[in-house]
Amino acid sequence: MNAEVRMTVRLPKWAVDFLDKVGEENFTSRNAEIVRSVKERMEAAGGASPNSTPAAGSEAAAR
Repeated sequence: MNAEVRMTVRLPKWAVDFLDKVGEENFTSRNAEIVRSVKERMEAAGGASPNSTPAAGSEAAAR
């Protein structure tokens, strides 16, 4: 089962600008880019990768 937690995150403008730029290039939402970044960081740190990830664009409404 894929549990989901909603939370509000405050980010500096440069981070939002980056997420918007990368999201436009990948046709994904800010949320999808944050999830991808956390997953990559987990894998780089040798942590277990989550079993499933949200479908690309499924968080588009979150933008």
